[in-house]
Amino acid sequence: MRNWKIRELVPESDAYMDLLDYEKKLDATITRKRLEIQEALKKPMKVKRKLRIYVSHTFTASSPESDDKPDKGWELRVEGQLIDSENAKNRQLNGRGSVRKFSSFFKRLIIELDLRFTDLTPESWSGRGRLGYRRPTVSR
Repeated sequence: MRNWKIRELVPESDAYMDLLDYEKKLDATITRKRLEIQEALKKPMKVKRKLRIYVSHTFTASSPESDDKPDKGWELRVEGQLIDSENAKNRQLNGRGSVRKFSSFFKRLIIELDLRFTDLTPESWSGRGRLGYRRPTVSR
Protein backbone atom coordinates (compact mmCIF):
# COMPACT_ATOMS: atom_id res chain seq x y z
CA MET A 1 0.00 0.00 0.00
CA ARG A 2 2.77 2.35 0.82
CA ASN A 3 4.27 1.82 -2.67
CA TRP A 4 1.02 3.02 -4.25
CA LYS A 5 1.07 6.22 -2.22
CA ILE A 6 4.64 6.93 -3.36
CA ARG A 7 3.68 6.21 -6.97
CA GLU A 8 0.78 8.65 -6.77
CA LEU A 9 2.93 11.42 -5.29
CA VAL A 10 6.00 10.89 -7.52
CA PRO A 11 5.12 9.51 -10.98
CA GLU A 12 8.81 8.92 -11.81
CA SER A 13 9.05 6.40 -8.97
CA ASP A 14 7.62 3.66 -11.23
CA ALA A 15 11.05 2.96 -12.66
CA TYR A 16 12.54 2.85 -9.16
CA MET A 17 9.88 0.41 -7.96
CA ASP A 18 10.52 -1.79 -11.01
CA LEU A 19 14.22 -1.80 -10.14
CA LEU A 20 13.43 -2.83 -6.55
CA ASP A 21 11.30 -5.74 -7.82
CA TYR A 22 14.05 -6.78 -10.22
CA GLU A 23 16.60 -6.63 -7.38
CA LYS A 24 14.47 -8.98 -5.25
CA LYS A 25 14.22 -11.47 -8.12
CA LEU A 26 17.95 -11.22 -8.77
CA ASP A 27 18.78 -11.78 -5.08
CA ALA A 28 16.53 -14.85 -5.02
CA THR A 29 18.18 -16.25 -8.16
CA ILE A 30 21.70 -15.67 -6.82
CA THR A 31 20.81 -17.33 -3.51
CA ARG A 32 19.28 -20.33 -5.29
CA LYS A 33 22.32 -20.74 -7.57
CA ARG A 34 24.69 -20.42 -4.62
CA LEU A 35 22.84 -23.22 -2.82
CA GLU A 36 22.89 -25.38 -5.97
CA ILE A 37 26.66 -24.94 -6.25
CA GLN A 38 27.18 -25.81 -2.58
CA GLU A 39 25.04 -28.93 -3.00
CA ALA A 40 26.96 -29.95 -6.13
CA LEU A 41 30.27 -29.62 -4.28
CA LYS A 42 29.03 -31.95 -1.55
CA LYS A 43 28.26 -34.67 -4.10
CA PRO A 44 31.17 -35.13 -6.45
CA MET A 45 30.29 -36.03 -10.00
CA LYS A 46 30.49 -39.78 -10.52
CA VAL A 47 32.22 -41.08 -13.60
CA LYS A 48 32.27 -44.78 -14.42
CA ARG A 49 35.67 -46.08 -15.44
CA LYS A 50 37.34 -49.47 -15.40
CA LEU A 51 40.00 -50.26 -12.84
CA ARG A 52 42.18 -53.17 -13.94
CA ILE A 53 43.73 -55.05 -11.03
CA TYR A 54 46.77 -57.30 -11.34
CA VAL A 55 47.45 -59.88 -8.61
CA SER A 56 50.71 -61.82 -8.64
CA HIS A 57 52.83 -63.73 -6.17
CA THR A 58 56.35 -65.04 -5.85
CA PHE A 59 57.56 -67.90 -3.73
CA THR A 60 61.09 -68.24 -2.39
CA ALA A 61 62.13 -71.73 -1.33
CA SER A 62 64.81 -72.34 1.25
CA SER A 63 68.22 -73.25 -0.07
CA PRO A 64 69.20 -76.90 0.53
CA GLU A 65 72.69 -76.06 1.84
CA SER A 66 71.48 -73.83 4.68
CA ASP A 67 70.93 -75.62 7.97
CA ASP A 68 69.72 -72.48 9.71
CA LYS A 69 66.19 -71.24 9.75
CA PRO A 70 64.44 -71.84 6.46
CA ASP A 71 64.35 -68.78 4.22
CA LYS A 72 61.02 -69.75 2.78
CA GLY A 73 58.71 -66.91 1.98
CA TRP A 74 56.27 -65.49 -0.47
CA GLU A 75 55.21 -62.10 -1.67
CA LEU A 76 51.76 -61.08 -2.85
CA ARG A 77 51.57 -58.04 -5.15
CA VAL A 78 48.37 -56.18 -5.93
CA GLU A 79 48.70 -53.50 -8.59
CA GLY A 80 46.19 -51.63 -10.67
CA GLN A 81 45.51 -48.86 -13.13
CA LEU A 82 42.59 -47.08 -14.71
CA ILE A 83 41.69 -48.27 -18.19
CA ASP A 84 40.40 -45.27 -20.12
CA SER A 85 40.57 -43.21 -23.23
CA GLU A 86 43.37 -40.70 -23.77
CA ASN A 87 41.17 -37.76 -22.71
CA ALA A 88 40.28 -39.40 -19.42
CA LYS A 89 43.93 -40.30 -18.90
CA ASN A 90 44.83 -36.62 -19.18
CA ARG A 91 42.17 -35.79 -16.58
CA GLN A 92 43.59 -38.46 -14.29
CA LEU A 93 46.92 -36.69 -14.08
CA ASN A 94 47.34 -34.74 -10.90
CA GLY A 95 49.00 -31.34 -10.55
CA ARG A 96 52.55 -32.71 -10.71
CA GLY A 97 51.89 -34.50 -14.00
CA SER A 98 52.03 -38.04 -12.60
CA VAL A 99 49.38 -40.75 -12.70
CA ARG A 100 47.40 -41.33 -9.49
CA LYS A 101 48.66 -44.12 -7.27
CA PHE A 102 46.62 -47.32 -7.16
CA SER A 103 46.27 -46.96 -3.38
CA SER A 104 44.55 -43.59 -3.82
CA PHE A 105 41.39 -45.31 -5.08
CA PHE A 106 40.57 -46.96 -1.75
CA LYS A 107 41.10 -46.50 1.98
CA ARG A 108 41.33 -50.14 2.92
CA LEU A 109 41.97 -53.44 1.12
CA ILE A 110 41.40 -56.91 2.54
CA ILE A 111 42.43 -60.07 0.70
CA GLU A 112 41.09 -63.41 1.89
CA LEU A 113 43.21 -66.44 1.05
CA ASP A 114 41.77 -69.92 0.66
CA LEU A 115 43.83 -71.96 3.12
CA ARG A 116 42.67 -75.25 1.56
CA PHE A 117 45.29 -74.73 -1.16
CA THR A 118 48.20 -74.26 1.23
CA ASP A 119 50.13 -76.57 3.51
CA LEU A 120 49.34 -74.27 6.44
CA THR A 121 46.81 -75.14 9.06
CA PRO A 122 44.39 -72.43 10.15
CA GLU A 123 45.92 -72.53 13.65
CA SER A 124 49.38 -71.72 12.31
CA TRP A 125 48.14 -68.83 10.22
CA SER A 126 47.99 -65.81 12.49
CA GLY A 127 45.83 -63.74 10.15
CA ARG A 128 43.24 -66.46 9.62
CA GLY A 129 43.73 -66.22 5.87
CA ARG A 130 43.31 -62.45 5.68
CA LEU A 131 45.80 -59.90 4.48
CA GLY A 132 45.03 -56.25 4.97
CA TYR A 133 46.17 -52.83 3.88
CA ARG A 134 45.01 -49.58 5.39
CA ARG A 135 46.03 -46.22 3.97
CA PRO A 136 48.15 -44.36 6.52
CA THR A 137 46.42 -41.36 8.02
CA VAL A 138 48.08 -38.04 7.45
CA SER A 139 48.26 -35.93 10.60
CA ARG A 140 47.83 -32.21 10.10
